[in-house]
Amino acid sequence: GEPGELLVRGDSMTIGYWCRTDINKATFDGPWMRTGDLYSVDGDGFHTYMGRVDDMLRVGGEWVSPAEVEGVLIEHESVLEAAVVGERDGQAVLRPVAYVIPIDDPSRELSPELLSAELTEFCRGRLAGFKRPTRYEIVAELPGEAAREPSSRATADTLEKNGDLVGVFAINDPSALGAVAAIEAANKQAQIKVIGFD
Repeated sequence: GEPGELLVRGDSMTIGYWCRTDINKATFDGPWMRTGDLYSVDGDGFHTYMGRVDDMLRVGGEWVSPAEVEGVLIEHESVLEAAVVGERDGQAVLRPVAYVIPIDDPSRELSPELLSAELTEFCRGRLAGFKRPTRYEIVAELPGEAAREPSSRATADTLEKNGDLVGVFAINDPSALGAVAAIEAANKQAQIKVIGFD
């Protein structure tokens, strides 16, 4: 489904921030607390973490999760790490742009042009058109705004690719819903809901 912000409520939740009326108004909606985390819910009721609300890009009237696009990119055998940011084109329309660090493997050395072409084709079958990066920058390290904290899923996928993964909590595993499972274990009356964007 469409991504929406996760809201939680329960007896063990805070009732607000001391002397921070502005933050309280932005964070709390009656008994519900906005977490700032984005989730989508599929037809079987599985929740998938999509990133943070403040990371979302509005592309052609649609919401795009950089974490979702990054997750697809790091599935490619030649990609070590990726970051997706919004960039305005010549008509001031926001478009996703991917910064990609290629894997250090002499048997898979590709020119930036060839890797960009491979990634374009790779994403074509995995992402809707508006979510696909319009440009790929092949870099040795993530620059400026692209160097934000990587998503936990992207980090886990990178560690797994390198053989360094010890364990990971898969959010779409119904027995491992992260914070939701912890809240429910601590407080049987805790509830969650995912709200959509306009």
